[in-house]
Amino acid sequence: MSRQRGDDGVAAVEMGIISTLLLLLGFGALPLFSMMHGYQKVNGASADTLRYATSVDANPHVVKTNADGTQVISRRPTRDDITRFAQAAANDSDLRVVVTVYNGTSATVRTAAASDLPIEAQSGDTVTIVISKDVDLRFIGSIANAATSLVGAGDTFPHDIQTMTSTATGREE
Repeated sequence: MSRQRGDDGVAAVEMGIISTLLLLLGFGALPLFSMMHGYQKVNGASADTLRYATSVDANPHVVKTNADGTQVISRRPTRDDITRFAQAAANDSDLRVVVTVYNGTSATVRTAAASDLPIEAQSGDTVTIVISKDVDLRFIGSIANAATSLVGAGDTFPHDIQTMTSTATGREE
């Protein structure tokens, strides 16, 4: 007499295999999502900031009041204004902003003015905005690597601080 084997317990084994793979996929995607979010912030902010940095206001405004009471009036933003604009555009006060002005289309860099003075760009100059942000993957990367170590994959994901950078270049009006 032969004894028939049942399917008892097969669903539990399949659930264990599938849930492990789904958890691995879910935790593995966390560092990627975090890096993509950081890059999205700097990429959008760099384009918006370039438009702001190369624009000329219709009405001049007081940029700085000197110790002797004289005022610096300009239609162009200062480097501090540009940095504040980028941080507001990305809703992130930790963004680093570097503004470089080139003489016309050449590779000659114009001497940078103080950060509280209007940028030194003139009509036809090339302005480059570099915005960067550090994305901390220490915690998320460690969780993702712990999940991958369950299947023997080891350290697959970054588990340190990664820097996301975006550069935008345009011509001054």
